[in-house]
Amino acid sequence: MSNRQRILVVGGGGAVGFSAIQLAVAAGCPVTTTCGSQSVERMLAAGAEQAVDYLSEVVLNFLLYHISKHLFRYYNNHRQCYYILFFEIK
Repeated sequence: MSNRQRILVVGGGGAVGFSAIQLAVAAGCPVTTTCGSQSVERMLAAGAEQAVDYLSEVVLNFLLYHISKHLFRYYNNHRQCYYILFFEIK
């Protein structure tokens, strides 16, 4: 992470995401995060420049359009399905 490198924190409302926001802001990086609608104000107070409700149609449409080619299914030994996402934000 370098100074002024834009960071996207997916799930900023959780403990790990919230810590990632604080660390990135302390390093001088602008931060955008996704979170639930109840956490938007808390994310902004933590220093995120943008906090987006992950359930909004805008975010869902963006993700469906841009990540479909980078989404892979993974099944564990118990036949539980997980989705793994590989992408780079430019």
